[in-house]
Amino acid sequence: MGIHQTLIGGYSAQAAASKTWTLVGTDSSAGFSGATVSVANCQPGDQAWFGAVTDAAAGVPDLPTGYTTVSSSNINNPDYILAKKTITSSGTETASVDAGEDNAILVVFRSSTGSIVNDDANGVDIFASFTRFSGAPRTPQVNNSSRVAQANAIALNVGFLDDDNPSSITAPTGYTFAVAGNIDDGATSSSIFAAYAETTSASSSPPGAGNEWGISGSSDANNCSVVYLQHGT
Repeated sequence: MGIHQTLIGGYSAQAAASKTWTLVGTDSSAGFSGATVSVANCQPGDQAWFGAVTDAAAGVPDLPTGYTTVSSSNINNPDYILAKKTITSSGTETASVDAGEDNAILVVFRSSTGSIVNDDANGVDIFASFTRFSGAPRTPQVNNSSRVAQANAIALNVGFLDDDNPSSITAPTGYTFAVAGNIDDGATSSSIFAAYAETTSASSSPPGAGNEWGISGSSDANNCSVVYLQHGT
């Protein structure tokens, strides 16, 4: 499953000619022997984001080769990982999904500048994370150490559910739904899903701070993590 070559955001002709975002594609998969997630038509400078979740206290899901962890947990609330990779060659990006993982997603973005950065002026990645023990994943109120993301950055909002299998999911207000793993597939395993929004101004808070994911069915422990992709030069 996937969305390919989607232009994001409304721009004037001048702005569109300078800095724009493209959602290259998405994929999702259940974790089983030999499972993978992949996105075609990638180019050097694109950035791939891999997320995975496990149902039991089995530790942080495996990190695919070439990826760097940005946010993770190993205390079963749920166990999850969110990691990034800069694409270095044209073609299909494929990440392996370990047999012990319930579900995984892959999302690839492209900047019209040809490069993407995720850090602030001090070289530290900008992200936000919020864990709850009931209800739906909620968009965090503030970035780590109140770090400021640039205007026109992509905020990638990823929700993780422990022991839950919703029949439907809607993105938090202000975000566009991208991809989900384990939506009413009949299994009692954990779920993962992602949406994106473009920031309108530089801010230390994620877009839609405090807004919840819409989920059907029950929910116990969950996490919502937001990471930022900023235009490189």
